[in-house]
Amino acid sequence: MYADYEFYSAKYLGELVSEDDYPKYEMKARDEIDYYTRMRISFLKDENKIERVKMCECKLIDLLFNYDQELAKIKEYEDKTVEGVVSSETVGKHSISYQKASLRSKADVEKERSKKIKELIHKNLFMTGLLYSGLSYV
Repeated sequence: MYADYEFYSAKYLGELVSEDDYPKYEMKARDEIDYYTRMRISFLKDENKIERVKMCECKLIDLLFNYDQELAKIKEYEDKTVEGVVSSETVGKHSISYQKASLRSKADVEKERSKKIKELIHKNLFMTGLLYSGLSYV
């Protein structure tokens, strides 16, 4: 765990994720950071870089939470038989036409989420050297 709930709520001032849900989102965010940094965080000694990692993780937690909320709305919408918005109505021999409300597809949301995760990590950790993928000298 890079940033605990106390850091998230007191230092980052996060309010979206509850303390009960925090471990789930923290683990997902940590996995993403570890993937892009090639598990280098455990070797960090520089307190400034550690702080940047913690802040990045908190931002990622909020991002993941928001996308999960959107995906839940899509699933809820798909599960319901919603008629949608009235697009036209005829009075003689009463006829109503409905236009289904449009939501983004689940695939589009997941694709955008992956892109935003990468952008957020690059924006927050680029200058730390943690994203370097070349050869390192021993």
